[in-house]
Amino acid sequence: MSEQKTSNRLKGYPFLAKLWSITQDGIARKFSHLAILNILYLQAELCHLEDDFMYERGKDLASGQTERVDCDWNWFLLKSPDLNKGSKQWQIALDIRERLEQYHSALLQYSEVLKLPSPTENQRRNVFGILGSSSLTNDGLGKFQSLDLAGINGPEVYQKRWSKDLVLLDAMEEDNDALSRWIVHPFFEFFHLIRKRSKKPIPQDLESGTGDDESLGICNYSSHHIRAVNHVVGALFAAVLPLSSIIILYKVQDMDLKVVLVCVFTILFCLAMSILSKSRRIEVVAATAA
Repeated sequence: MSEQKTSNRLKGYPFLAKLWSITQDGIARKFSHLAILNILYLQAELCHLEDDFMYERGKDLASGQTERVDCDWNWFLLKSPDLNKGSKQWQIALDIRERLEQYHSALLQYSEVLKLPSPTENQRRNVFGILGSSSLTNDGLGKFQSLDLAGINGPEVYQKRWSKDLVLLDAMEEDNDALSRWIVHPFFEFFHLIRKRSKKPIPQDLESGTGDDESLGICNYSSHHIRAVNHVVGALFAAVLPLSSIIILYKVQDMDLKVVLVCVFTILFCLAMSILSKSRRIEVVAATAA
């Protein structure tokens, strides 16, 4: 029975997909250099097609044949090879249309991918720790026997040298902002050190989820709780800075010192708005001026 249970456990891609659906720490490669290379190849193709099109257009204009000369203003002639025999403009135009669609699609897709949040250092360490953990490969073929995940007889997709080429699949804007990275996530790491004995890690058998199973050594905290703490910390920070400036300015009697403190608090407020929030520059300027 135990052998059948072990054999039915998720492995490879299904295991990683299930794990990341639980932890909401799904991470994928951007393949940035390949995306840029693809854009450059398409750009080169379009450049040559543009040159060929202009060359064929010049030939048509210099041919003296009415059907070919009139292609500049008569679309029906341009697309009818029976009427403008010898003209290659339309075929090249169709090639340009196809490549241009691919080129613009590649540009837009790459710009959208760049907007996806990058994982934190802790999330990167989790990925490399899971994939490199010997405790996950003690059941014969191992959890990550997939060739690209384990790096067997070929390249390994999650190599550490690609750590900067990763995107977080399941994240809201506040999940990976400066406030989360510098305050919220360190807070949860400290909180986990305090209660790690009572917090049960995720079991290796993700399907059953039984607590008596061998664990992955990963403790998962609800993203709802993390976002709630993020909002609370953000609200407290937004209240503490103005209140502290009011109290300090009230206590200081020297007018020259008050002016200096006003300048200091204004700079601090501006920096906090810029670093800890997603505010645009005009919004930072408006809030600072107010």
